[in-house]
Amino acid sequence: MNNIVAIIVSYNPKIRRFKKVIESVSKQVRKIIIVDNNSLNINELYLLIKNLAISHKPVLIRLNKNKGLAKALNVGMNKATPASFILTLDQDTVLHNGAVEYLLSAYEKLPANIKNRVAALHAKHENLGKRKIDKIIYKHLILNQKELKRDKRAFTKLYPVNGVIQSGMLIKQSIAKKFKFKTSFFIDQIDREYCARLTSKGYLILESRKKLADHALGITAKIKGKTIRYENELRLYYLARNSAYLLKKGELPILEYFLDIINLYRKFLLVKGIKKLPLLVKIYVKATIDGLLNKF
Repeated sequence: MNNIVAIIVSYNPKIRRFKKVIESVSKQVRKIIIVDNNSLNINELYLLIKNLAISHKPVLIRLNKNKGLAKALNVGMNKATPASFILTLDQDTVLHNGAVEYLLSAYEKLPANIKNRVAALHAKHENLGKRKIDKIIYKHLILNQKELKRDKRAFTKLYPVNGVIQSGMLIKQSIAKKFKFKTSFFIDQIDREYCARLTSKGYLILESRKKLADHALGITAKIKGKTIRYENELRLYYLARNSAYLLKKGELPILEYFLDIINLYRKFLLVKGIKKLPLLVKIYVKATIDGLLNKF
């Protein structure tokens, strides 16, 4: 068995999906730590863990209030010793069979000069879209073109990226000790900020070329027979505030900033209706001012 500890952060998880998440990772790591942000359905969570038919039961750490995703991840990372890598997962990310082995095997085959600079690996959770805009985003915002051009032959199963979502990250423990997630961000863009700090220090983040996980993002709603995933008002506030902060610091490309804001705010309006536009404007203005003025 490898020496990897998985950290799963929970907050009012859907128990059926959460069971799949735990089962998907249980055979791929040495230990699982669940950090719960004071879920309302904590008794269901205790019962789930008790009844799991797996060899090593997860360790559950319950926080006395919702302290945010960043804080919960940091709590988990501090408890994840000893470990060679720490795997971070959301409560709705299901790993594919062999995902961890794929990442580690590809990592071990890297040249020493690249391997020594790697801070984290990442299990890709979605394939590149067919739309032209997706390819533009992929090429100019996601790919780390500078590193890719430097040693293209080395990146056969993994490739260098500028940023990834934190769910599915395999972080070296030596890195996890030095770099913690920014707790004042609470939830949204904690991964973008984390990755920006790593790459600014010369570290590499490598993502799998192969899809290795299924990630369910946001709340689902059916509109005219079509499933739309959207975020609530609070998440839209955190997204806009933290994005404005990153934009000010030069850690978020302006194109990525506007695409994220437009995409998520548009989906909210599609679900809730145009009558919510004044509320969205109010949220966006307040969030942007707070982010630019460092009001956390």
